[in-house]
Amino acid sequence: MSISVIFVGKNLISMGYCFWESLQSCFPFADEILISEGYSKDDTMKYLEAFSKKYSSFIPVTLYQDAWEENSYVGEAITKATEKVIKRANCDWSYILQADEIIHEDLAIYIKEISNKLEYNSARFNFFHFLKERSEEHTSEL
Repeated sequence: MSISVIFVGKNLISMGYCFWESLQSCFPFADEILISEGYSKDDTMKYLEAFSKKYSSFIPVTLYQDAWEENSYVGEAITKATEKVIKRANCDWSYILQADEIIHEDLAIYIKEISNKLEYNSARFNFFHFLKERSEEHTSEL
């Protein structure tokens, strides 16, 4: 079974996300990476283009720009953008990767293995969040 990695982000540079490492962490199980960039006000798109250029010969990386609804809260905007990207996926499974998420190498191997064995339409993995306190300036930017 094949796996599409779905990645959605906006203003990732100014928010301080380690998204480059996040995307690299899915290489062991991804058959394609689909990235939706939300018309950032920082250099996020420039870095995502550099990522795509560097790794597209290794794994298919497709970039999209999808406007986020201005009157919706951040979680709703991310959900709607994610739904758009999932519809573009070409693989049997979709793994939604967030900008603050890095997949441990053991879990990456497991994800690839179980994609061939799952009898259900979804799987859930245990995870830990490491949060850094954000200033009001960063939270209002989204």
